[in-house]
Amino acid sequence: MTARRVLEDIAESLYSGGYRTAVMVNIHGGNWILKPTMIEINRRHEAFRIISTGDILSYRGQVKECSYLIPVSPAAAHGAR
Repeated sequence: MTARRVLEDIAESLYSGGYRTAVMVNIHGGNWILKPTMIEINRRHEAFRIISTGDILSYRGQVKECSYLIPVSPAAAHGAR
């Protein structure tokens, strides 16, 4: 539930600061609570929208996750030596 509370806190801060749109890029699988939280936030504040790119690496496994890192940072994907 920590991720839920963090997302709610960030969204409330953005909304009270005058922002009306936020984009969340989720690259860690298993954060299933974020989607229902975003729906609730969007319903709570009709003038505010939080949207998501989806769960880019969700449930694809470590091998696939590393394959996304290789073009960005080969050292991060294979471990610094």
